[in-house]
Amino acid sequence: QSILKKQFRTKMKGYDSDEVDSYLDTIISDYSTFATIIEDLQTQISELKAQQKQASTQNTAPKLDFKNEEVEDDVKTYTPH
Repeated sequence: QSILKKQFRTKMKGYDSDEVDSYLDTIISDYSTFATIIEDLQTQISELKAQQKQASTQNTAPKLDFKNEEVEDDVKTYTPH
């Protein structure tokens, strides 16, 4: 989280520090959102891999193909929880 601790020097004709801080707050928020999305998607991938492995041992792969298509559609329209 070095973004939170980053300090900038001020100069006479530099950027408005409040504006820079506000922009960095937005970046931090977006970064946190994306990190949550990535974590959620990695969890879904792990679950699907486990289901696929189990299905391959039980010969139920066709059922999982349908489920995988549903999950792919969900990923395309994903919103974090």
